[in-house]
Amino acid sequence: MHTLNDDSMHGSTFLLAKAQEEPQRLWQVSQAFRNAANDVQRSDNWLGDYCRRMKARGGTRYAIGATANKVATSYYRMVSCQQGFKPVELTAHQQKHKQDKLIYLGRKLSELKKEAA
Repeated sequence: MHTLNDDSMHGSTFLLAKAQEEPQRLWQVSQAFRNAANDVQRSDNWLGDYCRRMKARGGTRYAIGATANKVATSYYRMVSCQQGFKPVELTAHQQKHKQDKLIYLGRKLSELKKEAA
């Protein structure tokens, strides 16, 4: 460990060295979450389904980023609350998504009817 009194490192040099270490760690963590998201693409679970929907919406790059964000959020919640992972059943996840989509389309239809009138 370097101290400010050390001859090889002084004030700003010390802070610059510390600042250069942080992005490398963050990059490694984000890369790990992206790799996890990439592996999930073809899996037969709710996360794979989410990734495929995001891929249809915005392409592969968008899907991997969105899924990595979801994996990171799940990981953070597990670590911060100190509780285990509770996966959602695929059929329940798909039904909830269909239900949400029907609600959205119904709202959109009523908005279009108001505009047409």
